Amino acid sequence: MGSFYLANIFKIERNLKANTWKEERKKLAVAYLNNEDNIRSNRDECRMMV
Repeated sequence: MGSFYLANIFKIERNLKANTWKEERKKLAVAYLNNEDNIRSNRDECRMMV
């Protein structure tokens, strides 16, 4: 029973790490897309000024 319990803890830990990694990647992707949008809108504003 002891080893089974330990194996489950390791599995849970691995899943948690995988999930946080996915979340971090999602946050990075969203930040990147927001940044791209900002760059685009700034470029458009600059064009309007000229």
